[in-house]
Amino acid sequence: MATFQKRLSSKNDKSSDKKEILIRLRHGKNIEVFAKSRIFVHPKFFSVKDGDIVIKSRIFTEEVREANQLKSRLD
Repeated sequence: MATFQKRLSSKNDKSSDKKEILIRLRHGKNIEVFAKSRIFVHPKFFSVKDGDIVIKSRIFTEEVREANQLKSRLD
């Protein structure tokens, strides 16, 4: 069965202090593919446990609005 895993890159983007989401596809023992998503998100909006963008803030700031847009792009 194929599984997708998402995680954050260890490197920060120098201009915006965000990290890129990396995608891993794994199918069985033989097929394993890594890809860069080109989606940069602030680490506080990414859940390592769930591997997804999680927005806990109820106040709609520019950061929250941008995280909502990135979440829809990733889904």
